[in-house]
Order: sequence, then structure tokens, then C-alpha cells
Amino acid sequence: MRKLKSSVYTIENNTKSRDTQIEHNADFETAIAKTEFGKFHFLLYFVSLPAAITTQFEVTNMSYIFAPAHCDLELSLENKGQLNAITYLGICSSAFLGGFLSDKFGRRRVCTILYTMAGINVLFYSTSRAYPTLLVLKYIGGFLVGGPYSALLPYLSEFHDKTRRGKMTYVMGFFHAIGNVILPILAWAVFPIDVDFRVGNLIVIHSWNLFLLCCGIPGLLGGLMFYFMPESPKFLMTAGKNEEAIKVFQTIYSINTGLPKENYPVQSLVDEVKANGAVNEIQRKESKLQTFKRGLQLMLSVFKPPYTIKLFLGLTIQFGIMCGLNTLRLWLPELYATINEYQTTNPNSSASLCEMLEFSAYIKSENNSTVEEKCIVGQLNDVFYIRNVIVAVSAMMGSVVAVIIINRVGKKNLFVLCGICGGLSGFSLYYANTVPMIVVLSSINQSFTSVGTLTILGITVDIFPTQLRTMTVALISSSGRIGAMFGNIIFPYLLNEGCLPPFLFISAAIFASAVLVVFLPKTDMKSLE
Repeated sequence: MRKLKSSVYTIENNTKSRDTQIEHNADFETAIAKTEFGKFHFLLYFVSLPAAITTQFEVTNMSYIFAPAHCDLELSLENKGQLNAITYLGICSSAFLGGFLSDKFGRRRVCTILYTMAGINVLFYSTSRAYPTLLVLKYIGGFLVGGPYSALLPYLSEFHDKTRRGKMTYVMGFFHAIGNVILPILAWAVFPIDVDFRVGNLIVIHSWNLFLLCCGIPGLLGGLMFYFMPESPKFLMTAGKNEEAIKVFQTIYSINTGLPKENYPVQSLVDEVKANGAVNEIQRKESKLQTFKRGLQLMLSVFKPPYTIKLFLGLTIQFGIMCGLNTLRLWLPELYATINEYQTTNPNSSASLCEMLEFSAYIKSENNSTVEEKCIVGQLNDVFYIRNVIVAVSAMMGSVVAVIIINRVGKKNLFVLCGICGGLSGFSLYYANTVPMIVVLSSINQSFTSVGTLTILGITVDIFPTQLRTMTVALISSSGRIGAMFGNIIFPYLLNEGCLPPFLFISAAIFASAVLVVFLPKTDMKSLE
């Protein structure tokens, strides 16, 4: 009997511990906080993971096929830089449009359609054996992942209250880092396979083609999974669709708590459209031309005060940090392949990174001066893949640590730390005289700079209002992509000039970003507008 009373008391106590006070005309922050945190959010992460991996695969997979596809594609150093860069050009081309479509038609719809199309596009270029065709299809791939990338971070953030929202950029970074870990493991599993599948003279599949084919799976999976997800409740409220938004809040609440949807304590939401001075009925009845004009005015407003200086700083900072991060990241497999080649040729010799690069350049010049009867694909040993996995895991752990410390340290302070450590480690590669030191410095650089790119996006999400948020993320992300594209194009030319210029260039870009972030406002624990 005493146990029964104790159980009843516990149940009543737990029921009372939940906030059951009925709310009317609740704003977004109140409504999302009432849904609590639980199983729905883990489902959200599960769905977002293949989407994030799709983007990472698209921008990175070329850097892994250069060695095994050497005989099929006959790529020069400049061709490799162009293939690394062209995806970023595609992303830049669509990011602004993707941001507009996402703000106009919803985040979920954009993610569903474009991620699916991106997966299909990979299937096309995985069978390509001509450099020009591959270049065009890689541009299209970048175009297709650029749009939903601009929508994914706001979508993820808008399902969280302000106490957790700041961590979402690092959750996204963790997902991207998982993609970077999977990619060398996938290459490790596929490249050693002796594949020679032919359909006449039209289609020839080797191991690197199979590797690219596998890279299309996350896009198809992500697009399918987003189809079954709800739209962002913040987007629905901003669009004046409060009835749909309340249903989404109820669903989240029910999944998280296990209670019926009717128990959700918010009965009505504030009319954000009316509060912002817009006339919802007129918007519903306006023509397509009027809708386009209004959307264009909305896009242009981000370039006007009070956002001008903030936008300029965000664009410049992201350009620098992404230039430093992705230039080195996409050339690391090539650098490690060079190390692999040197150690295979000189098994009992030690050398600095610069000496190994000079040796590789000499060997290639010697090979070009002689006529080869048959092209031979160089074999990459296990150490090559292990080194790439170590760097990727380090970047992933950086995102984990950032999630833990972000609320204590603050976004701006964290970015400055990332800029200093990332810049120093990037420049120190010039002086690295052992392979373990090269791997350690590469890991430090990638860990800190990857956290830095996410931190500036997190600041952006907090600075700009909902109707401009996705578009601003798209613009700032595009600026970063332009930086990455610029870095990857110029890196081989700097490498031809000597060993110091490329590493000096990388570190200078990162240091400059760390200085500029000081001028941005603090946004920690800020409510969404």
C-alpha cells in the first residue's frame, strides 16, 4: 500500500513538474520551448546527416580519385585544382537562388527536391571518363547541393530554442566531419578492388567510377527522408500559416514527451505577419509578378542598412576562413599521395614536406620528358588512407568540443581562437620535417578552421531576421565557396613557385578572418527575430 501511494505521488509529481499553463498568442521562442527536447530532435539529426554528407561528398570526392583515375583522365596539376574548384562555383551559382526559394516556398521542399537531383547527377558523372564532361557535371552537382545547403542550417536551427540553437552550426559541422571520415574509408574499401566493367565502348567502370557511384547514395537517401519531415515552424509562422505551425509544434511535443498532441500547452500563436506590418490577405491574392517583385525587394534589403556592415564583415570573414580550410583540405589527399610516392621510392630516407614535394615535381618532369608505352596506376598503401582518416576524425572531434564549450566561451572568442591556431598550424607545415608532424599540423589546422567556418555561420543566423536569414546564410556561404574556389585554383600555381608561398597564403587568409570577427556584434543567447 505504501509503495502504491509512493508511485501515485511520483506520477502526480512528474505531471506537475511539466509546465501545463495554457499559453495564448505565444511567440516562437515560447512555443518552441514548450515542445521540449527529445526524440524528435534525434530524428531530425538522423535525417539531416545524409544531407550534410551529400554536400561534403560533392565538394571532396574529386580529391580522392586523382591517383586511381590518373590513366583514365590524364590530369595536370592545374586540372586537379579546377576540378576541386568547379563544385564551389556551382554552389555559389545556386546558393542565392536557393536561399530565395527556401525563404519563399519553405526549407523542406527545397531540400527534398534538390538533394534528390544531386544524387541522380552523381550517377551521371560517375561514368564519365572525359575531363570536360566531368568538369561540367561537377559544376551541376555543386549547383544542386548549393541551394539546400543554404536551407539546411536554418531548418535545423528553427526546431530548437535559443539555449540550443547556437550549437546547431557545430552539430552540422559534426555531420560534415562524419562525411569527411566516411570518404577515405569508402575509398579504402573500393579503390583496391580490381574493377573493369564495360558496356561496349560507351561505359567503362573502374574502381574510381564505383567510388563516385557510391557517393550518390546519401543524396538520394536525404531527399527521400526530407519528404516525410515537417516544415520549419518558424517559417510557417513568418508566412502567416499559424494553424500549420501549431500542428508542427504539437507533433514535436507529442514525440518528445510521449503525451497526446492535445496536451501541448500553447493554444494560439502570435500573428507575425500582422506584427511585422504586412497584409497577409493581399499577399495571398497577389499575382506572380507581384510576388516576384516583393521577393526581389526582400533580397535587396539585406544589402541596405542596418545590415550593410554586418553583411560585408560576414562575407569577408567567411571568404578568408573557407579559403584557408578547403584549400588545404582538398589538397591533403594529393599531398599525402606525394608522401606515399616518396616513401615508396625512398623507404629508408626521411625528408621535410617541401623536399618531398620537390622530389615529386622532379619525377613528374622526368616522366613527361620520356615516352611511356603504357600508363601505370600508382598503388596507394593503407597508410595513405589512415592519414586522411586521422585528419577527418580530428576535425570531427573539434566540432564535438565546440558544442561543449560554445555557451561558456562565446562565438566570437571561439572564432578568434580558431583563427590563431588554424593560421599558425597552416604556416608551420612549411617547417614540418617528419611525416607524423605533417599529420599532426594538418589535423590541428583542419580541426580549428572547420569549427571557425561554422562559428561565423552561427553568428549570422543570430544577427539577421527570419525573412532574410536563409538568404544571408546563402550569401555568406557563397562568399566562403568563392574563397575555397579561389584558393584551389591558385594553390597549384603557388606550389609551382615554391614551397613557402602556398602555406603563407593559407595562413594569411585565416589570420585576417580572426582579426575581422572582432568587429561583429555579440549574439550569444539572442532570441530569433
